Amino acid sequence: MVLAFLILVLVVTQLVLPPIAASRIESRLTKNGGDARVSVRAFPALRLLFQHGDSLDVTGSGLNVPLGSGNQKVLDKLDGFDRVHIHLTGVTSGPFHTQSFTLDKAGGEAAYDLAVRASFTPSALASYLGSSVGGPLGGLFGGIAGGFVPGGTQPVPVTVDVRLESDNGTPRVTSGAGTVAGVPMGPVLEAVVAAVVARL
Repeated sequence: MVLAFLILVLVVTQLVLPPIAASRIESRLTKNGGDARVSVRAFPALRLLFQHGDSLDVTGSGLNVPLGSGNQKVLDKLDGFDRVHIHLTGVTSGPFHTQSFTLDKAGGEAAYDLAVRASFTPSALASYLGSSVGGPLGGLFGGIAGGFVPGGTQPVPVTVDVRLESDNGTPRVTSGAGTVAGVPMGPVLEAVVAAVVARL
C-alpha cells in the first residue's frame, strides 16, 4: 500500500510540477507585457523544487524587463538545469532595445553562450542615467554616453557574442568581444542578463 501511494505521488508530481513551473515563468516574463512560451523538463519532477531539471526552453517577444544591476546571482536559477535555451526578441530593458537575446547551455557543460543584438540612443541612455542608475554601473553607462553627442537620437548598435560562466550564480564574461565607444561591454551585458534571467 505504501509503495503504491509513493508511486502515485511520483506520477502526479511528474504530471503537475513541470507545467506549473513553466506557467509561473511565463507569468513573470510577461508581467509588463509581451508573449512567452516555456517548456520545463525534469525527471524526477521533484528536482524542480530545488531549481534542478533536465532542460529549460524559453522563447518570447515584446517583453519589458527592469534592467538589473549586474550583481545579481541570477544564474543560480539556471545552473541546476542540464540544458538551457532562451531565445527572446523585441526585449526592452532600461535604455536598451534588444532585437534578439539568446542564452544557451549545452548538456554536460557549465558555461553559457550569449548572443545579443541590441541598440540604444544617447538621449535615452542619458535620461535613464539621470533617473535610475548609480554606482559602478552608472559610471560605466556614463562613460558610454560620454562618447556621443548629448541628446542624440540616432540608434547605436550593440552586437556581442560572448561566453559566460557562473560565479556562484553571478554571470561573468570569460571570452568574446564587444565594445561601444571603446568601453568594454562586460558589466552591461551582465546587467542585461540579470534583467532577463531574474524573471525566470
